[in-house]
Amino acid sequence: MTNALLICGLLLTSLTTTAFAADEFLWKDASGKPVALSPSRKSIDGFGGMLLVTGDSDWKEKWMKPSSTPPRIGEIDSIKRGQSLNVLIFFSNPMVDKKTLKADIRCNLQVLRPDGKVDINQENQNCFLGDPGPNLNHVFLANQAIGFVAEPKDPKGTWKVRVALEDKTRKVRLDLETEFELK
Repeated sequence: MTNALLICGLLLTSLTTTAFAADEFLWKDASGKPVALSPSRKSIDGFGGMLLVTGDSDWKEKWMKPSSTPPRIGEIDSIKRGQSLNVLIFFSNPMVDKKTLKADIRCNLQVLRPDGKVDINQENQNCFLGDPGPNLNHVFLANQAIGFVAEPKDPKGTWKVRVALEDKTRKVRLDLETEFELK
């Protein structure tokens, strides 16, 4: 397998989220309806995190394209040998340090093969460090993404991706998990 951790840079979008209070955060779909929390989409104490598995090779261009509407990045749950995917990490409502005026989001990245063996294990990665701007309720794309190319020797089955996303200033950690099938 060819694994690549991609540096995506900080980007803002108007994907729909709502923060009502410091302890309440809701993910919403394109029509504005609240989306249920799941292993890949969580929130704690106002901080939200989400993983998205996409087969769109142009996801960066979609994300970076200026628009008044949220980008449409396709979500997939399986691939075949020779195909590739990316696991994108999103977050919203980071807490800003009062002294530095910066947010500090760290992440641990882990990919497990179908037999449970660890394929990638990277700890304390910089997912975002800096000034997030005035609107903390925007959805941010983390500086890290996981790229996967299904090579002939890769085992078929369910691959798991785990990301521990931590808002260091808020002292909150979201343990996110998603999976995809290699057919």
